[in-house]
Amino acid sequence: MMENCGEKKKKMRIIILILLVLVFLITAVVIIGRYIPKKNDESDKYKNNTVSSVSNNLPENPINFDALQKDNGDVIGWIKVDGTIIDYPVLMSGMETEEDFYLDHDMYRKKLREGSIYVQRYNSNDFGDFNTIIYGHNMRTGRMFGQLKKFKNKEFFNKNRNIYIYTPEHILKYEIISAFIHDDRHLFNSYAYFTEEGRADFIKTCQNPNTFTKNIIEGLSVADDDKLITLSTCTSVDNERYLVVGRLISDTATN
Repeated sequence: MMENCGEKKKKMRIIILILLVLVFLITAVVIIGRYIPKKNDESDKYKNNTVSSVSNNLPENPINFDALQKDNGDVIGWIKVDGTIIDYPVLMSGMETEEDFYLDHDMYRKKLREGSIYVQRYNSNDFGDFNTIIYGHNMRTGRMFGQLKKFKNKEFFNKNRNIYIYTPEHILKYEIISAFIHDDRHLFNSYAYFTEEGRADFIKTCQNPNTFTKNIIEGLSVADDDKLITLSTCTSVDNERYLVVGRLISDTATN
């Protein structure tokens, strides 16, 4: 009887150990899964796979804006960033909603903590301003603008230089010229973009940011009539923003 009791206890210990290992493995998979960057699950839904019958030698727009804007008329474009999973619609809230509506709503207007990629109404909706500021959350999963931090790495910054903005009638290609930590003041309140002096001040900031966390193009030359976009996201510090700035280098009309 003593031997049987000992064997039973031994078996129980083995079973408990196996269960603990299984619980550990399942927990580890769940935790790791939360931090693995995940692409936009619906990015393919709006990709344009049709062939245009219009013979005007214009390239096909890679995004099906008819379907996209049918789902939400607040969509003003689509952003894709080299070397990252950033591949999302860009939204601008209408006058009937608050300025930062898409800070915590998805493109279907449903409440969502990670929000959407969006532009405030300080900017025009055609990316034609001197500097169009595009916002997105720094999600730990890597979604939204969670992968902008990759540009803190010099090698990555040098190898991945392009941002694409698709609009209903254009493909806008931007070259990344600077990536750096900035304070959290609103850029429109910090730089008077409507003045030559204000534009020059921002260009100087891009050329020589006042921070140790920066990557820039050496010998950077930017004119105040260039068209810029600034991708802006939070950091782990309350009064900081991380900015990735791109300069328009081509504008291609599409079907």
